[in-house]
Amino acid sequence: MNSGIIHGAILAGGAVMTTKIDNLVNAKSNGFKPALQELLAASYAESQLGNGAVYQGNGVRTGQTISLFEQGEIEFNKTELDVAVQGRGMFILTDQDGNIFYTRNGAFSVDANGILVHAASRYQVGTQAIQITAQQLGSLKIDEKGKVTCKGDDGKTDVELGFLELVDFPSRSNLKRERYGLFAQTALAGEEEIAMPGENGMGLLTQHALESSGTDLIGSLIEINDLSQYMMAVGQNAKIMHEMYRKVMDSMA
Repeated sequence: MNSGIIHGAILAGGAVMTTKIDNLVNAKSNGFKPALQELLAASYAESQLGNGAVYQGNGVRTGQTISLFEQGEIEFNKTELDVAVQGRGMFILTDQDGNIFYTRNGAFSVDANGILVHAASRYQVGTQAIQITAQQLGSLKIDEKGKVTCKGDDGKTDVELGFLELVDFPSRSNLKRERYGLFAQTALAGEEEIAMPGENGMGLLTQHALESSGTDLIGSLIEINDLSQYMMAVGQNAKIMHEMYRKVMDSMA
């Protein structure tokens, strides 16, 4: 077997294994979207023993890492700042330097300045800050269309605090994966489309709820086991090839 094919298979198998393990580790992470490591056909040519003969072979190489944006199950709770999206949209986040990220994880909190933030990354929710006091938090409402309100001082009047917008992309599977389960825009993902919940297929919001991870726990365990067997077989082939090469070279010495 061509050593290039074996080397390519080992590298490709390692990349696939890394992706599958990351999916498994995040099986309990809210809003997590599993990834698929793309494999592409590759051709290898190798000179055999320096005699001018060339061996041609076909193998694999890694391509893009594609995110699988399937709707996860909605799990309900009693936390005012937990919000789930049922539809295509993603929440918009802004970091301290003004960089924009996107997430399906609607587990939010309020920082020391009273700003609504993403709990894991501490990035601001939205491009415009939504400020919430401790007193307002007790009566906080986030409706399905993204309107954020609380009760006024009289305990009856609704006070508008802001809106939660959503975003989508023509090819969101090509968004760049970032830490904290976030995504960043890429050229392959296309231009962002921002809209309110309920518009343009973005979906609606549900307060007191979070979207579960999209990882199939049992399926991932089976796939990792199967891939481990494959990697062991490739490694054994590499060992056999090395021994054959050594014996031929010894016989020619």
